[in-house]
Amino acid sequence: MSITVSDLKEYFRVTHNNDDTLLSKLLETAKSLAYEKTGISYKSGDYLYEQLLTYYVQHFYDDRAAFVDKETAEFPYSITHLEKTITYRGEIEPSEEQTEQVQQTQQVQEVQQTEEI
Repeated sequence: MSITVSDLKEYFRVTHNNDDTLLSKLLETAKSLAYEKTGISYKSGDYLYEQLLTYYVQHFYDDRAAFVDKETAEFPYSITHLEKTITYRGEIEPSEEQTEQVQQTQQVQEVQQTEEI
């Protein structure tokens, strides 16, 4: 399961929809930053990576004033520790469920290509 804006809102206890677009943009920024910091791509179901993304978004969301004032806010230890852990760990192997989903998708695509011919 991939992390969503709804997941973030639940985690942050945000009950309104006013910031949905902002949270979506911050999530995309978090994914880019996480890849830049760790060299590891996000894969759905990587709960450690999802926690890092959640922490990034929370940091950006809570510290919006720092970005408006052009100040650089330091990341808390929990973020830097997760970055190091993910970098050291490297890519994760897909779960059996994810492997099955990929295989099913490939089979459907092959059938569709065969039908087109």
